[in-house]
Amino acid sequence: MTYTILIVEDSKLINDNLKKSLEEDGHNIEQSFTIETAISLIQSNRFDYILLDLILPDGEGEILLPYAKRADARVIVMTSDRDSFRRDRIFGFGIVDYIIKDRYFESIIESIRKMIRQVEINSMFTLLVVDDSNFIRNHLELLLSSRGFFGAWCD
Repeated sequence: MTYTILIVEDSKLINDNLKKSLEEDGHNIEQSFTIETAISLIQSNRFDYILLDLILPDGEGEILLPYAKRADARVIVMTSDRDSFRRDRIFGFGIVDYIIKDRYFESIIESIRKMIRQVEINSMFTLLVVDDSNFIRNHLELLLSSRGFFGAWCD
C-alpha cells in the first residue's frame, strides 16, 4: 500500500535519506524542516503519517501533535530526547511510536518501515476490549487505534 508521508526533520541529511528510502517503498513524501512549514503542509494536504523530530529550529515539534490529530495522521516521533516524562506525555496524543535517534541511521529507517507495515497488518484485525475502567478503555483505544487496530471498546 502507498502512503502519503510528511517528514518534519531539520537535518537535511536525515530528511533526505528518509525521503529516499520511503520513496523506494512507493510512498509519496513531502518534506518540512520547520514547524511553520509543517503546519502549512498539514493544513493544506492529507497525510497518512507524519515523521516528527521534536527539536526543530523554530520550536518544539510537539506543537504539531494537535494539528496531526485533527488531520487524522499517524505520528512517529524521531528524537534524541530521552526524557521519559515527555515520552509518556507525548504518547497521550496517540502517537504510533517514539524512536530514539541514537542508534545507526539504517536501524531507524528500518524501524519506521516496520512500524508502517505493522499498522497496515493491524488494520485487518478487530479487537474487543472489555474493562470496567473508563480510563483503561480510553487509554487502550488510543494506543491500539493509533497502531491501526479497529476495535469495540466496552465496559
